[in-house]
Amino acid sequence: MARAGLGEVTFIDFDTVQPGNSLRWPLGRSAWGRNKALALANFIAENYPWTKANFFPARLGHAFTDVAALPRGLGNVLAPVFDLLRNADVVVDASASEEVQLAMAHYCERFGVAYVVGHATFGVAGGLVARFLPGAEGCFVCLHEHWKDKRIPEPRVDDAGIVIPVGCNAPTFTGVASTCKRSLWRWYVSLH
Repeated sequence: MARAGLGEVTFIDFDTVQPGNSLRWPLGRSAWGRNKALALANFIAENYPWTKANFFPARLGHAFTDVAALPRGLGNVLAPVFDLLRNADVVVDASASEEVQLAMAHYCERFGVAYVVGHATFGVAGGLVARFLPGAEGCFVCLHEHWKDKRIPEPRVDDAGIVIPVGCNAPTFTGVASTCKRSLWRWYVSLH
């Protein structure tokens, strides 16, 4: 997107790049041990200076079971994420988490933001790339309902769910990483 002249992008991710997940990461070994969102923002800043790259190290979908463990005085921990969503033209969700996808689809609709979701199924046998526009008839929940009632076929899944890459000694899940992106200009995407 930065190569195409995107004005601004914000990545949201809490995770770090590790040898086991670098197979599907564009920065590979050079990013090992670094926060994914920060590594991508730095890469874009260094290579595509016309694109303002931001990062927000948040963990979407993380639940706290011990209320005492929550940091004091933070207020609503989702408020900064909501601010990012409200200011976005489009959100691209590559979390591969159904819970995060349902929440992001809901809030994008609520805030009037286009929502694009994409992920591969286990074993890379299939996948999903879908776009949902605010106020449109179809939504992310509708898609799941149509999968359930078989009006739309679900993406294929390889039940083994792992791939052992050449030269790698540990199997890795073949899904995508958690990022959320935004731009200053409107764009519509056809991914992969």
